[in-house]
Amino acid sequence: MESFEWSVPDRFNIASYALGRWTNRDNGHVAVYIEHGDGSHTEHTFGQMQRDTNRFASRRPRMS
Repeated sequence: MESFEWSVPDRFNIASYALGRWTNRDNGHVAVYIEHGDGSHTEHTFGQMQRDTNRFASRRPRMS
């Protein structure tokens, strides 16, 4: 079996990288589609997720 290893910097924010990349391309593109048991569904776009992530990050204590 071949081994695989990510090569990332010590300080790397994968959420920022992935969301930022898609948000720059098409922030209206659906990122998460949730189908509920009652048949209804909820969609979250990359733009919405980026805004929510930024809002969360601005309220959390800084980690060193």
